[in-house]
Amino acid sequence: MTQRFEEVFLDCYDSLKSVVSRYLRRPEDVEDIVQEVFVRTYEAKQKSRILNLKAYFFTTARNLALKHKALHANKITDYLEDLGISGVYDERMSLETEYEVNEQFSIFCEAVRELSPQCRRVLILKKVYGLSHSEIAERLNVTVSTTNQHLAKGIAKCTLYMRGKGYLDDVENLHEEKRSGGKS
Repeated sequence: MTQRFEEVFLDCYDSLKSVVSRYLRRPEDVEDIVQEVFVRTYEAKQKSRILNLKAYFFTTARNLALKHKALHANKITDYLEDLGISGVYDERMSLETEYEVNEQFSIFCEAVRELSPQCRRVLILKKVYGLSHSEIAERLNVTVSTTNQHLAKGIAKCTLYMRGKGYLDDVENLHEEKRSGGKS
C-alpha cells in the first residue's frame, strides 16, 4: 500500500526544512522554499509518474534553495556594481585582485553596520532582498517617503564611508565619463 502524497510530504517536512536551512539562514525563506517544494512536486506528480517521491522532494528542495541563494547573491553584487565595485565573483581574478575585492566588500559591510538600525534595515531589504519601496514601508510600518529617505541616507553614508577608507575615489570619474560619452 502506498502512502498518500500529503502523508509522505508531512513525514519529510522537518528533514526538508533541515536540508533547506543548510543553504538559507532566514527561517521565513526556509519555510517558503519548503512550501514551494510541495507545490512544484504536486504539479510534477500531476503531469508524470514519480517513482521515488521522497527523493523528488529532497532534490527539489536542494535545487530551489540553491536557486534562491544564487538569486539573492546576485542582488548584492548588482548593488556593489552600482557603487563601482565590480568583479566581485570573477573566477579569473588573480589572488591580489581577489584579496582587494574581498577587502572592499568587507569595508562595504562595515559601512552598512555603521548605519542606524532603520537605515540598515531599509538598505538591506531594498538592495539584498529586492523589495519595492512600498513593500519595505509596509514591512517596517513606515511611509514610502520615510523609506526613500532612509534608503538615500544609507546609500550616501555607505558611499562616504567607503570613500573615507580609500574606495570609490575613481567612481565619480567613471560616472563623469559615462555622462560625457566616454570623452576625457
